[in-house]
Amino acid sequence: MKKLFFSALACVVFAGSAFASNEVVSENSQISENLLKKEDPCQLTVRVYSVDRSGVYTLVEIGGHSVDKSGSACSEWSTGIIKEYESRWPGHKVTHELVSN
Repeated sequence: MKKLFFSALACVVFAGSAFASNEVVSENSQISENLLKKEDPCQLTVRVYSVDRSGVYTLVEIGGHSVDKSGSACSEWSTGIIKEYESRWPGHKVTHELVSN
């Protein structure tokens, strides 16, 4: 009986934690991904989300890019790619993750 009670309590706590975040991400409607070359030292992942009036985020595009650059050249290259996404998707939230070795 104790195990059943704690299992039920754990389920309720876990389900309740899902409501703690305001951000809801829906299913992908389009994924466009260039192949990342693991040997390239500069790798960029860009995600584009649409946001509806109730604050629900829907992932609409993912882009993966890599280039054989490092340091400030990598940063300049990634800034250009991010600006391209922002100009193609006005009014959307564009996020990115840059890995530079």
